[in-house]
Amino acid sequence: MKSLPLLLLAPLLASSTLFATCKTTDNLQVNWTAFKTPLKKGVSGTFSKVITNKFATGSINDILIGSKASIFTTSINSNNAPRDKKLWENFFALMSGEHIDSKVISLTGDNKKGLVTVNITMNKISKNIPMMYTVVDNKIVAKGVIDLFDFTMQKSLTAINTACFDLHQGKTWSDVNIAFTLPISCN
Repeated sequence: MKSLPLLLLAPLLASSTLFATCKTTDNLQVNWTAFKTPLKKGVSGTFSKVITNKFATGSINDILIGSKASIFTTSINSNNAPRDKKLWENFFALMSGEHIDSKVISLTGDNKKGLVTVNITMNKISKNIPMMYTVVDNKIVAKGVIDLFDFTMQKSLTAINTACFDLHQGKTWSDVNIAFTLPISCN
């Protein structure tokens, strides 16, 4: 019988590192990798303008839960200005609104790794996206995948595939890898 309370406390003790005191700035970086060609060649980039709410100080949970970001699609940056112009004109300009909104709604894990669920609103459609996170080199890094069809982005996908038909060899994929990186310091 004495081991029962210890068994009940074990999950709490294992997750106590989730409650370390951490702080961060609003230097959130959002990255994406889209895919082209039948061989699924990746094209990566970021957005130069991301506006966030003020992040809390406290545990990883405190910092992430409820945090919001507005990602301005006009600030697309793939380190290739002609490509960025084409992505804006033939993809993002066709969706409703000029930004993608996100809000972290849940988190399970500790101060090293876990699962964060982010509600993403794009093209007036909201979806909960699971993202695996790790804390490495004083940064929270979360990675996940969205499917453009889930956000009714078929028109945009068709337009960019048409505009880049030869370069993409007739194939632009609907899945896009997404990631965010947030610098933190914990004690």
